[in-house]
Amino acid sequence: MSRIALALGCLILSSAVEAAPRYSGTIVAVDPAGSSITLNELGAGVPGGRNQEIPRVIGLSPGTTLLLAARAADSEETGWRGEYTESPIAATDLKPGDFATVEAETRDGRLVAISVVVVRPTAEPR
Repeated sequence: MSRIALALGCLILSSAVEAAPRYSGTIVAVDPAGSSITLNELGAGVPGGRNQEIPRVIGLSPGTTLLLAARAADSEETGWRGEYTESPIAATDLKPGDFATVEAETRDGRLVAISVVVVRPTAEPR
């Protein structure tokens, strides 16, 4: 009986500690006041073979962590060649065209970002 109670307790605890959902896509709009972004996420294909774009308006709060991920320079001592490093950015640094992964939660019926990690394309030296 105690094994059943232990298993049920573990099940309840594991379901209560779910990770926040993540959304990845291209930022298509940034609220000028810096209070939200609109992210176009690619969804499942629709008849005809095209992928469906799902626009998601995600709020930004003062507690939202905003980071820019970039390849480490060869001279940096990161431990891995070509590793990504993250540095803080401001909401005003977010731009349409940025690719972002957003971890968000629902507050009062709307998505609010916990964190936003942006990756911008860079040209490789030839």
